Amino acid sequence: GAYAEVSLVELPRLNLSFQQSDGELWSMEYKGLKVAKETPALVASQLMQELPHSLLLADSNGTHFVLVPFVATHRPQVLQDPLSCELVLEREQEAWRQHKNKAFTYEVHMSHTFVYTPTRTAALYLMLLRFQHRLYAQVMQLAAAFTAGSKLSDEERNILRHMGYLGDDQHPDAHACRIKIALAISDSGVWLPWRLDREAASYVCKLGHVSALCRLSEKE
Repeated sequence: GAYAEVSLVELPRLNLSFQQSDGELWSMEYKGLKVAKETPALVASQLMQELPHSLLLADSNGTHFVLVPFVATHRPQVLQDPLSCELVLEREQEAWRQHKNKAFTYEVHMSHTFVYTPTRTAALYLMLLRFQHRLYAQVMQLAAAFTAGSKLSDEERNILRHMGYLGDDQHPDAHACRIKIALAISDSGVWLPWRLDREAASYVCKLGHVSALCRLSEKE
């Protein structure tokens, strides 16, 4: 029955730890960041719902950051809910456990409506998560800003390979997203986990049902 104070919280899978000071949990790896005590309404209703395995951090100035573990996620088929966006974490995937990066921190814009992607790998991982949540317009925005430019890293190849599991998503906008991603990485020489000719054919057949924000340009 004796009272024990928590002084240190460790997350060994992520190589992260938080130290308690004056009632706050401060990150020992991300200096100046602490676990946020309150979550702004827009962050809770939009950003955190699409990143369910995340943790909200904040600095002393009130700027928020979303800490997201870099782990393989899977969207299982749910017969009772065909459009389910529930994700399952696959922590035991050996290829992903070898990643140097264990987590990403995305700074939240002051409007609380979007986040900044700190690296190309972080951007590609966010693209995967949003694709799994069927946020097709946001996937298109990320793909438009994504520039491969050079050879993809092993981590980025694993993310792209994992997107192949979304091949059963036959939504009209999903075809547009896969084509957009293919165009974004066309200079990297990486193997695509889907047939681009089939995606193009499906896109044309369903063009009338593709949303305005997911339409490809005439040049594309």
